[in-house]
Amino acid sequence: MQIVKRAIQKIGILIALNIIYLLFLSGCFLIPTAPIVKNVEKSLDIWVDVQEGTDTPIFDKTNTLYWDSYSDMIWANMVTVSGKNPIIQAIKLEYYSGNDAPWANLVAAVYYRDSAPKQNYSRYWNINVGVLKILFSFLSLSEIRFLIYWIVTGLLFFLIYRISKFQGVYGCLPLIVAFMMTLLELHAICLSFVGDILVTLVFMIILTYICSDKIKNTVHRVSLLFMIMGSMIYAVGPLVAPVLSVGMCLVLWIQLENRNVDKNMLWRQIVLNTFWWIMGYGCTMILKQLLSKIVIGKQDGTEEALMWFGINMGIQDRLDVLGEKLIRCLTPMKIKLPIFFIFIGILIFLSVRYNCKSSKTIPLVFISIYPVLWVMIVSRHSIHSFTSSIFAVLFYALISNLMNHISYKEHKY
Repeated sequence: MQIVKRAIQKIGILIALNIIYLLFLSGCFLIPTAPIVKNVEKSLDIWVDVQEGTDTPIFDKTNTLYWDSYSDMIWANMVTVSGKNPIIQAIKLEYYSGNDAPWANLVAAVYYRDSAPKQNYSRYWNINVGVLKILFSFLSLSEIRFLIYWIVTGLLFFLIYRISKFQGVYGCLPLIVAFMMTLLELHAICLSFVGDILVTLVFMIILTYICSDKIKNTVHRVSLLFMIMGSMIYAVGPLVAPVLSVGMCLVLWIQLENRNVDKNMLWRQIVLNTFWWIMGYGCTMILKQLLSKIVIGKQDGTEEALMWFGINMGIQDRLDVLGEKLIRCLTPMKIKLPIFFIFIGILIFLSVRYNCKSSKTIPLVFISIYPVLWVMIVSRHSIHSFTSSIFAVLFYALISNLMNHISYKEHKY
């Protein structure tokens, strides 16, 4: 009876979350567009050099650090759209689209609004568009990027502080290395990446409070947290880097548990939390498609999802995409590779030297392959540069694994 009650509760929460997404976006479409268009116009010079809509390399052409200018220009385009019915607009998520060039479409959104045709982007929620409508009402793109950078940096520092209360300074090293190897903090400046990174950081912080709470039913609350996180990660950007959230939070959750716990219970919770994350993600996707079908008479999310799975891609093609993403994480190799292997070598030496046994070894290795599974399954969409950021999960899990075999002082609060 308790299981049925909790299942009904979670279904109700998912429906409520989708209603909140709709109300939030609808409210954002009530914001006057004049100041938004003005600030987007001020930001055009930032994109003028990437008119083809390709990824923007910051360090070099290998896109070691990059911004997805193609998608960013679509979001900037989308925030300029207004309409008589905010609810319909929230579901349609239209943008000005005269041709396939995002730069030309963005220019049309600013200067040729009365004559430029529009196209629906109804397949996803994209609540980041609502947030950007609010921000572009007051700020230009460069100012928004600075604001995002400081918010992400502040959240990261606070998360490090929270982890240190459980595991001391040494327990924070895996997270720091994972962020440095994938440059996640800097990638957050991109409008397309920031949603996944913010959701991940916020839920990791919430997890530290749940795990430090001695109230009963922690298992239920953690699974509920993963379900809400799965729903929100779909709402902000379903195909950018969703596995980043579930992977990073699972590793943190395992690390916050007692050093040696019952293996069967650990595996049960990993499967349960992953399942509820998938339920939150999948049910939100289905509810959005149903809403689009009912209100505007069509939905293209199902067809789009099947395309991104790359059903025509073979195993070798998928492995090639995987290899490309791994190489990108280690670029530039003359700098990253030596530092990474020296660091790993030191940890291996210390783990052999102190040989502290841990029941978390295999579970952490299992979670480390989540990014690999994502790339192999959603191979067509994984060709995008931003996919390499999900390998922060791999670095975080494997380094945490090594740290667990080193005897260092832990703190419990």
